[in-house]
Amino acid sequence: MNEWLIGSLILFAAGLIIAVIEVVLPSAGILAVAAIGCLIGSLVCAYQYSMYAACVLGVIEAVIVPTVIVMAFKILPKTAIGRQLILSAPGESKPKRLENPVPSPHASAPVSPTQIGMEGSVVTMLRPSGTAEFGGRRVSVVSSGELIAVGARVRVVLIEGTRIVVEEIRDPASAT
Repeated sequence: MNEWLIGSLILFAAGLIIAVIEVVLPSAGILAVAAIGCLIGSLVCAYQYSMYAACVLGVIEAVIVPTVIVMAFKILPKTAIGRQLILSAPGESKPKRLENPVPSPHASAPVSPTQIGMEGSVVTMLRPSGTAEFGGRRVSVVSSGELIAVGARVRVVLIEGTRIVVEEIRDPASAT
């Protein structure tokens, strides 16, 4: 065999391997450029051997390279490295954590120790979000748009997931 043909096959194999590595190890396109360079170099070497060899290799590259890259993307999530690189979709099972982890001093309060209608007092000014205290527990809350001063009495009017909406309790005698 001619050295041009051997060089062409070596560059083709190198380009294919680098393309697969680019799938596993994203490099901002550096490996992709190297793979394309190897594949073009393989075509140039094949052309030096004969024009027919270059045409055949071009068709082979046009079919095999995309096929191998698609297969790499399909196989990657099933590998140990792929499972660490790819996020799981919502609802898929996640690794189990400790049942009773040690609470952090910076951890927020439980989702909702409050109920609609429960009354408490504002701990930090609501602009419109802040903190209020209900039954000795501090909770992140929001007002329905107005500013509420520290120490004001508030009532829970709406709970949507982790969002707790409060309104200020105004003394009817002071409303006049």
